[in-house]
Amino acid sequence: MSLNLDEIYKLQGELNTVIGRDTINDPKKHEWAFDYVIALHDEATEMFNCTNWKFWSSEGKDKQYQKIVDYKNAKIEAIDCLHFLVSLMQVCEIQFDNKLCNNIWTDSSNFVKGKHELLSKYSVDLINDTVILMSIIREAAEESKCDVFEKNFENGYKYDFDKRIEVMELIIENCITLLFSIFVILDFEEEDLLKIYKMKHEKNLLRQKNGYSVINKTEDDNNEIKLKKNENIRI
Repeated sequence: MSLNLDEIYKLQGELNTVIGRDTINDPKKHEWAFDYVIALHDEATEMFNCTNWKFWSSEGKDKQYQKIVDYKNAKIEAIDCLHFLVSLMQVCEIQFDNKLCNNIWTDSSNFVKGKHELLSKYSVDLINDTVILMSIIREAAEESKCDVFEKNFENGYKYDFDKRIEVMELIIENCITLLFSIFVILDFEEEDLLKIYKMKHEKNLLRQKNGYSVINKTEDDNNEIKLKKNENIRI
């Protein structure tokens, strides 16, 4: 079986429209790039926090340093990263290259499959790329004398990163490489990726229907997502 990510791209666009952002057709969609970079940064950090990076802990002193301590949640955070990475691709008008993604998957399977100790390294690399993207976008905004943190939600805000889009595309492509390598590190099978994405997609749609709130939010519904294997593993 080979990866075909077109359905994920389509579903993510539909979810974003439900949320209130048409990341495929809105002419002002590039103005949301910073928001999706921050969201990707946050999810990548949560994924990193599924590893034991606290070297001062008893586990960190006992050969458990940088090992995964919450395997199931690490897989869910990886899918959350995919949601926001696809959204970022859409506002930057980047399509999935299915051939490239299949090559990444094949190459990663030969070198990093099941090597859970690499999750912390790859997560940090992904976080680092988001920080670079934030800097690029903020620099573009400052040149246009606007602040990405002070949006007028009715009229939007204007800045031009056209001259930076090529380097942004390169960094986003690297994010794709890192994330798909992470899927392999976390033992995803090709057929699982779309299945688990759809499960989380349905949860996100339900959250929107029920009025998702950052004040009253709960992640308990993630527990309803059943993974195929090693669901409750602790390493």
